[in-house]
Amino acid sequence: RQRGLPWSLYERSHDASQRNTFRILAALPEALDAREQLSLHYQPRVSLRNGECVGVEALLRWQHPLLGNVAPNDFIPLAEKTALMSRVTTWVLQAGIAQAALWQRQGHRFSVSLNVSAVDLERADFIATLRELLAQHALEPGRIEIEFTESAMIRHPQRMAEQLQQISTMGVKIAIDDFGSGYSNLSYLKRIPANALKIDQSFIRSLPDSRKDCMIVPSMIRLGHDFGQQGVAEGIESEEIYGMLREWGCDEGQGYWIA
Repeated sequence: RQRGLPWSLYERSHDASQRNTFRILAALPEALDAREQLSLHYQPRVSLRNGECVGVEALLRWQHPLLGNVAPNDFIPLAEKTALMSRVTTWVLQAGIAQAALWQRQGHRFSVSLNVSAVDLERADFIATLRELLAQHALEPGRIEIEFTESAMIRHPQRMAEQLQQISTMGVKIAIDDFGSGYSNLSYLKRIPANALKIDQSFIRSLPDSRKDCMIVPSMIRLGHDFGQQGVAEGIESEEIYGMLREWGCDEGQGYWIA
């Protein structure tokens, strides 16, 4: 059906892939109810000017007792096609906001970034859930940043813009994630009350060898600044790339070279 063909020969590899998909989706509800399977790992985001940690991005990890480590790319796209996605996002919001509240009580000033999908932003109860959790944990809204990919705007741009405006009005920060990897549309950008523009790591990792990316990345940084947004580079994996981005005026960065 996906290939648009009237028939297809049986393929053992495709069958195995489908069976694995079924196993993952069948195991996910149990993981959401269990205490030990899902966890959040936090990658620091630092100021490229002084190296200070200004935030962390929460990355969802799943360690299943039988399937082992299930990569986010293996289960998040599947969950987005089912009603399970709302439960996954609610779990991430609860865990991330609880951790941010703990750090707030300990006197830390950095924010916590949480990734949400287009499906989440279209949910009527998403903002109510976010507001309720912030109040429950007495967390300052500015300590949370909601990250979404630019491709999320393609589905229902007007609805998305309205939802994001409400989130911004609450005081919660907004970041456009993986910028440049989807269908960038400047008309969407000017309607989004984003605080940060996160440049996709595919542009960063090719530095300094790619002449085109050496031209594109500074342009993205300037574009973000023109829209009043912080430029954030993802995937910094060497000191040389760190230095180049700092010279270009990039505000913040994250990647394995940093932490």
